[in-house]
Amino acid sequence: MTPAEFDFPAWAQAALAESSCEGFLDVEDASIHYITWGDASNPPLVLIHGNAASAEWWRFIGPLLSDHYYVIAPDLPGMGDSAHTGKYERERYAEQIMAVAAALAPKRKPFLVGHSLGGCVAILAGNAYAEQLAGIIVVDWPPCEPLLKDA
Repeated sequence: MTPAEFDFPAWAQAALAESSCEGFLDVEDASIHYITWGDASNPPLVLIHGNAASAEWWRFIGPLLSDHYYVIAPDLPGMGDSAHTGKYERERYAEQIMAVAAALAPKRKPFLVGHSLGGCVAILAGNAYAEQLAGIIVVDWPPCEPLLKDA
């Protein structure tokens, strides 16, 4: 079925109709899939999905943000169309997200938006790469014990 065949609201149908670019980057010997929307000269905004999800999760949202941002939605390793790596630590996800941002928006500080597990990844990236970020937004993140131990 196509999006037009579903009873999606008009805003969602418009978002799905927006053009996007997709590709793969080699990050730490893993092929990482990503989707982008908008003008690459705009400030970068990286959307990080939750567990067992993919960049496709952002297909309704990414285009709505692309007037003001260069929206980048990568698949975390082992999810979506990204390669399985055998190592799935949240800190490694943070490194890989930052590598994708650096490759697609070189020498620019991205905003990170993380949903659920992606929120944890965004926080870890903020802790490790604070000087390289413009900001972090965390959506629907369940606090996880390893981050709370240092609090």
